[in-house]
Amino acid sequence: MNGQRRQRPAVWRRLRAGVALAALSALAAPDSQAFETDQYLALDAEISDSAEAVNAFLNQELDRFLVSAEAGRLGCSELPPRYYRHLFQGLLASRLQNFLKSDPAVDLFPDGVGYREHLRLSVYRRPSFPYVLPLSPTIRIGEVRFGLDKFGHLFGFGRRYYKHYLRRLARGDSQEAAIRVVVRRGLRQERFFVGGWADGVFSYGDLEANYQGMELARDFCEGENPLVERAVDAWRRRRDVDLREYVTPSFDESFNNNHYPGPRWKKVRPILEAEYCDRYFSPVVQARLRRYRMIDRPNLSKRTIEEYFERKGRNPQKSHSMEQICRPDTSLSAVSSSY
Repeated sequence: MNGQRRQRPAVWRRLRAGVALAALSALAAPDSQAFETDQYLALDAEISDSAEAVNAFLNQELDRFLVSAEAGRLGCSELPPRYYRHLFQGLLASRLQNFLKSDPAVDLFPDGVGYREHLRLSVYRRPSFPYVLPLSPTIRIGEVRFGLDKFGHLFGFGRRYYKHYLRRLARGDSQEAAIRVVVRRGLRQERFFVGGWADGVFSYGDLEANYQGMELARDFCEGENPLVERAVDAWRRRRDVDLREYVTPSFDESFNNNHYPGPRWKKVRPILEAEYCDRYFSPVVQARLRRYRMIDRPNLSKRTIEEYFERKGRNPQKSHSMEQICRPDTSLSAVSSSY
């Protein structure tokens, strides 16, 4: 080879990069669920509200955790990360995952479908080398539908957001400055390590769930009505955890749509265009989206993300929305899928 290093084909370099990023994702978030969801598959499915059952489980587990010897030794700000860890403890699967997938009061769509069949039905059915994409079903909490993977973001990445937020406060940042730093960090992780580069799906819904998980953690101790209080030598719950306060319409990826960088978009767009335009613009779905727009609210995470893309000069989310896809004058070649 005349002393020159042999160049590997580009496809093998991509494979190696994809595997490495997937491994980094798994190492970076062992207590999160590394799945994606297909919200379009569930667009017009009937899904019952599981809020009551899920809230009861979370409050039961919080009470169980607070009376433990471990919790008794902790300061208030240390409770949320340890409680989140408590939800993910288990030999083969976490307490939370076991509950969500086995309790009959939790309505999932699709339910009882194996991975291969779920993949065959989804918008991710066409292989996008080198990505591997485990799928999760859709659940409904209150009025909002979202993928079961968002629980991993609420309590897994929400835990990381909160711990980094505390570190920034300890360094002297204001609450707003600390939150902005945390959100920008999470955005970069979603763009490179746990989303865009790892499986070809950049999820704005994941970022919203990360943020709301941090907000739930902050509510343990902050504000006028914190979730817990100290009683003699033990902690106790002052009020119920109600996920409906934290699950927002922006969890739903048919409302707060993904961006698909790289080869993933070339495989997903034709399926959305051919199979989902009519369903998306049906009266039932449009009524739900109108309701979402009424109840969705701005927050510091959304503003920080918007500012990030404004500085880059474009927001790639808009080009991958159903409104853009279903316009008859928009050609596939006219839409860029790069950052």
